[in-house]
Amino acid sequence: MSLLTATQILGLALGILLLPSSFIISGNAQIPSGPGTSRCPKGNGQVVRLSNLTATEYTVFFSGCPPYDPTNQTTPNIPSFQNKTATFRVNPVISANATYVGRFAKGNTTNPVLIMSTIGYSVTGIALFNDANAQSQDAYVMEAHTFDGCRGHAEQTGTYHFHSEPGPGCVYNDTAGKHSPLFGIMFDSIPIYGALGDNGVAPKDLDECGGHTDSTYPFYHYHTTYNLTAPYLVKCLRGCIFNANGNPEVRDRMASKPASCAVCQGPSPGQKSQPRQKRHHLHQSRNPVQLQLLRQ
Repeated sequence: MSLLTATQILGLALGILLLPSSFIISGNAQIPSGPGTSRCPKGNGQVVRLSNLTATEYTVFFSGCPPYDPTNQTTPNIPSFQNKTATFRVNPVISANATYVGRFAKGNTTNPVLIMSTIGYSVTGIALFNDANAQSQDAYVMEAHTFDGCRGHAEQTGTYHFHSEPGPGCVYNDTAGKHSPLFGIMFDSIPIYGALGDNGVAPKDLDECGGHTDSTYPFYHYHTTYNLTAPYLVKCLRGCIFNANGNPEVRDRMASKPASCAVCQGPSPGQKSQPRQKRHHLHQSRNPVQLQLLRQ
């Protein structure tokens, strides 16, 4: 997997600064006190609120219910309020090693350690899952018949979620000739857009994780897959994960490879190293791990 250039890193930082305001801060639903205990309403149950913003991170509250009726999904599970908060970095850090989240690892080998449950959120506050069902099978192939018209359904705890891009108009609408709108953000704090890139064309330069930079958004970002092909959202997360956001499987992966995010970002292949290049480092501090942009 190629490294990012200094220009791409700067573009990433500038672009992510705009992300907190990109969330759809809305919703007048009455929020029950306990997660998973009250059904999502047939009307608008969406509540998304930016609850904290600092120079380094931001925290968003999600009710976990969509702005439409989710009861048309056909699993035996009941879509329910989740009342979650998730914290993201303002400036993501690109890891030395990708974190594979779905059915396949590097080189399309079988991934022995999948990350199940939530690995990101849509801008409307809906959980984003990987491409696997509970039996490690292709979730879209095996479970699409249980999806509602927005391609969402609920799991056992009542978490309504997407495994793929949503149905048209459920989170965003593509416009002919335009880059897809923002769909959500993954737990590595890197944004994910719909399937279309510059000029409304599906990008052909996506890396293994499903990300790249382009002219419309000159910072590293992911795209959902074109024409609903596996892995549907992302194969892996290229960014460092600083907060498990309540997912124990994410927390376990963070603990299993703590050094992967302690390596400076070097030049991309073919780019000569500069002896006094600005670099992104990670430093331990009271505010657990912070990204520092060191001056020359």
